[in-house]
Amino acid sequence: MSDALFDSYMLNNFPGRTLDELDEMDALRFFRAMAARSLQTVEDFRGEQQAGIKKGKDIPKHIYKKFLEHDRIFREFEESLLNGEQYNPTGDSSKE
Repeated sequence: MSDALFDSYMLNNFPGRTLDELDEMDALRFFRAMAARSLQTVEDFRGEQQAGIKKGKDIPKHIYKKFLEHDRIFREFEESLLNGEQYNPTGDSSKE
């Protein structure tokens, strides 16, 4: 992404801020927070569906796919705990 495009993105997300102010911001922290917000949004949908507030047909397809992804990650995490292994979501680099 070009600097100009990134600046434009940040200005849109923080209206009223100057580029100098945005230069002082911890962008990686911002993106980690955005990723956490995305996870929370998916799990909020899941909670609403489990509570009967939303029906399956009301869950967007991309959110449903995230349900499956979260379930897979959690299942792999549980299995690693049961097997006494350290969980590595990006692959097992300890085995050669």
